[in-house]
Amino acid sequence: MLTGQFCKIDLSDGNQTFMPFVRASLKNGNHNSVEMDALIDTGACVNLISIRSVKTALGITPDDARQGRKLSISPVGKNELFAYGFQVDITLRASTNNSSKQFILSNSSIYVVDAELPTSWQMLIGQFHGFEERTLLHLNRQKKRFWQIQD
Repeated sequence: MLTGQFCKIDLSDGNQTFMPFVRASLKNGNHNSVEMDALIDTGACVNLISIRSVKTALGITPDDARQGRKLSISPVGKNELFAYGFQVDITLRASTNNSSKQFILSNSSIYVVDAELPTSWQMLIGQFHGFEERTLLHLNRQKKRFWQIQD
């Protein structure tokens, strides 16, 4: 089980929401990425990274990323976009610095979006290839705002 924190997200309409986040790293073939911050986006179906993060995350160039399995995604922001899919292992660790607990989403699909993500985060973890088999609990949202993912 992982336990982590929420972060405040400013919405385009001026409101704010709180979303769970994790530290994530990707393994693509022989390339292991550094850990990056990732939002757990319970409204998203797929795992996404921005084209600007592709070198760090997957160890490939943007041109190489555009050779992946093509998928139309709507809506990311306001317009339909294309994303390019790859099979990777995603390691997730709780968002606290002292946490050593982690789990791996083996052979998961991640899609490189040929644009910026709607938030400033490097990665969004969705449900379809991420948490569809796990329970995600939001606990004490009004006071402490923490979450747990159960294996």
